[in-house]
Amino acid sequence: MKRIGDLESQHIALLYSQVPPERLEEFQAFRRDFPYTDVMLGELPWSYLSGGEGDPPALLLSGALAIPDISYTTITGLAARRRVIAPVYPPVKTMDALADGIAAILQHEGIEQADVVGGSYGGMVAQVFVRRYPHLVRSLVLSHTGAPHPDSAVRLRRFSRVLRWLPMGMVRQMIRRAFGSMMPERTDDTACMLAIYNELVAFTLGRKDAVGITERAADFALQPFKPQDLAGWPGKVLLIFGEDDPATPPEVRERLASLYPGCQVQLFKGAGHTTSVTHRDEYLAVLDSFLAQE
Repeated sequence: MKRIGDLESQHIALLYSQVPPERLEEFQAFRRDFPYTDVMLGELPWSYLSGGEGDPPALLLSGALAIPDISYTTITGLAARRRVIAPVYPPVKTMDALADGIAAILQHEGIEQADVVGGSYGGMVAQVFVRRYPHLVRSLVLSHTGAPHPDSAVRLRRFSRVLRWLPMGMVRQMIRRAFGSMMPERTDDTACMLAIYNELVAFTLGRKDAVGITERAADFALQPFKPQDLAGWPGKVLLIFGEDDPATPPEVRERLASLYPGCQVQLFKGAGHTTSVTHRDEYLAVLDSFLAQE
């Protein structure tokens, strides 16, 4: 798979021109240290990042934009102490198909069990994955995400149909509009993430990706999750939220917590949707503390 962040391309380099040099070098080091592996699973090509050493390994499930590089700060933070796998989301239509492919990646890597960290859209993927493959999940972190909400399925499916025939320029505009409100203000700490976001939206994601993202979100919205789903699973659950995250207002946070009796909850005061970047050190400390629990 072709990597994002290729500064030899003039139009890509321009997107990263306002990133502070030390942050840009940090991202370029990540690109060198975490190579992509490409595999055929069934009839579909899958790609994933891997790096770091140590057990138990971590499975990092990134957000809706399908490419895990945007979560590089969390990946590198986790990989300081453990092996990390972070899959790309191919344009499959259902969450079950996505979970099945991710399970096949773990099998390909010889991983029998992992700590699963799912952020935003990745938190939706993680909730399906733990129910479909509980034996592969040692513990579960759901960050800045929500529970299924059937009322949104009709809207998402209508949006998916529209994306199939719109000119690609308009598809990109709609992707930017859908996710723009969750992006942080530009600072030295967020500049690289925003450059990655802009590259993904402007140059990387195609129509099939946009349709797949939306179809899977609609599929998730209709999942019949219940609090007793994981009653026989011995793992632990941590929910992480940002107090000012527009995607997870209090009622969304409460609905998610009700699905995981006995879960631990961490609320970052004054934080939005991208706490892993805006509060990087504190966020990683919370992850490390939780994942170190027996």
